[in-house]
Amino acid sequence: PVHGYVITDVIAGENGEAKELLSSLKEPGVEYTVAPTAGIAVDDRIYLHYMSVKDWDMQWWNYKHPVVNGAGLAYSDDGGQTWVKDERAYWPGDSPFTQAAMVEDDGKIYIFGTPAGRFGPARLLRVDDEDLLNPDEYEYWDGQGWSHDPLAAAEVVPAPVGELSVRWSDYHQRWLMMYKNEINHTVVLRTAEQLEGPWDDERVVVTAEQ
Repeated sequence: PVHGYVITDVIAGENGEAKELLSSLKEPGVEYTVAPTAGIAVDDRIYLHYMSVKDWDMQWWNYKHPVVNGAGLAYSDDGGQTWVKDERAYWPGDSPFTQAAMVEDDGKIYIFGTPAGRFGPARLLRVDDEDLLNPDEYEYWDGQGWSHDPLAAAEVVPAPVGELSVRWSDYHQRWLMMYKNEINHTVVLRTAEQLEGPWDDERVVVTAEQ
């Protein structure tokens, strides 16, 4: 923005500076960091989807690929001051939902997931908002309908999908999806009438050169 951002408040530590929300061991090769990838509020509770990064694998083209322990959900009931990592909602290893985008629609939470990094496809699950921390209630889009089998989750958008974001547009009356296409170094846009798709073709929003 031409005039920059004006930050009026932060979740602060004892020193008055912005504090780490989700703790990490900060030990390369064990747990380098914990990185939130998505967030959503349901009533007075805030949820964060996060991934636990074991280390970073520097690729030959100067891309740092996250090597992960797993991913999960944490929640806060006090406006983000304190957080609880819920052990029930945890995906060990590099699952199809290691990184995420989260939206709410008609009483359900939809989670678009990708593997760690920026080169995998996007898949989709849904759950009633009150069951977000109960993976047994998750339903996965299998390409034709909804299944409780996580292995049935189908690609809703083909690879490469990186740093995904999804939002509803009242103006366009469509869902908008934006992400980074790491192969051709662009940020792209897709739209759909329904979250499960079909999503239309990529449209380039901006290139790396721009």
